[in-house]
Amino acid sequence: MRKLEAILGFLRYMQQAQKVAVKMAFLSASKLRREDFSDQEWGEFIDCYQQLIALDYFLSSLKRQLADWCTVDGVNSKDFL
Repeated sequence: MRKLEAILGFLRYMQQAQKVAVKMAFLSASKLRREDFSDQEWGEFIDCYQQLIALDYFLSSLKRQLADWCTVDGVNSKDFL
């Protein structure tokens, strides 16, 4: 994947993550524990959580791709991964 494509993909995932985080906040605003969720609310919350896991995976992949050609203060970024 080209670096520009990876970065644009990252931006799309960040927009999605923001929407998901808002939805999770709305769903859990008045909840203290799992039992406070209806089955439908819990299902939506878990779907949102899985989307955040996918974002984490994508970000890790992007970091590895960028580390192949980026340096930070003269040190190859792969040394930090």
